[in-house]
Amino acid sequence: MVKGAARVGAERCEVVPVERRAGGGTIEVRARDVAVGVGTGNSRGGRLVSQNGCQSPELQGLISVPSSMPGPALSFTFKGTNAARPMFVSMSSYQKIASVAGSGTFERASICLPQWARGLVVPLRLGIPASCGAPVPATEFVFDDVTVTSDPACAEPGLVIDGGFEGEGTQKAWPYDFQQGATVSFPTSNAHGGTSFVQIAGTSCTYGVPKQLVTIPDTNLALGGPVVKYWYRAFDDPNANYMGPDGASLPAASAWTQKTFCLEPQRAGRFYSVGFYVTSKTCSSPSFKSLAIDDVEVGYDPGCPAQ
Repeated sequence: MVKGAARVGAERCEVVPVERRAGGGTIEVRARDVAVGVGTGNSRGGRLVSQNGCQSPELQGLISVPSSMPGPALSFTFKGTNAARPMFVSMSSYQKIASVAGSGTFERASICLPQWARGLVVPLRLGIPASCGAPVPATEFVFDDVTVTSDPACAEPGLVIDGGFEGEGTQKAWPYDFQQGATVSFPTSNAHGGTSFVQIAGTSCTYGVPKQLVTIPDTNLALGGPVVKYWYRAFDDPNANYMGPDGASLPAASAWTQKTFCLEPQRAGRFYSVGFYVTSKTCSSPSFKSLAIDDVEVGYDPGCPAQ
């Protein structure tokens, strides 16, 4: 049950009591729409409703992740409109960490929390993203039983989650933003490693960004400085801009090609937004473009500064 009260027509949210859970974490939910009878067992629950693409409702609060908890995960039950927009989960200044798609029935989500969040109290937001381009169906999500718990599926040390895009429901670990004309898919043939990878494709004014907040590892002088490594393929299109997480352009490549860039060792233990970008140089000449990414990893490299 999500506890709390809302002021009708109020611009600011009421603060509701902090709920302590058996998992060891604490959740504080502040919401304008905590409704009766929508949660599990007809209890109170959070509800998000968007009648058109330009409406982006959200509920927000605080989350505390115990520093000593192995494999921490954000767990909640939810039900969302089938074949509609997903519900995003964000932490720390609107940085998305996950998204979940609705099926019309109640489901249980368990989202691995990143290493950088441990021991911190950070903002938590659940919402429906805006999509003001093509017409989209009305979307509704309800959720309940929000808790922080230990999940054996959340591997240690959690510097990057599902960097090979192998897990069921990969969209949960790699939320993405895109505009009309762009698609994000997870093909299961011709992967660099494992069985799947992520692909951003489209025509015209395409814009697509799958991304994740990875954790910069602690200093290790013996192994070198912190680094992000990934493999990519990019369709040769003169009207396309392909960019990696460091903002550098990626040249066209028909075969899997590895890229590496160094992270700042002074930011050890903090997060870094790893995203992959596909944009169009001009909207006047539509053309096909495609960027594939696989095997993203965070670690050390002797060629990177360690301090």
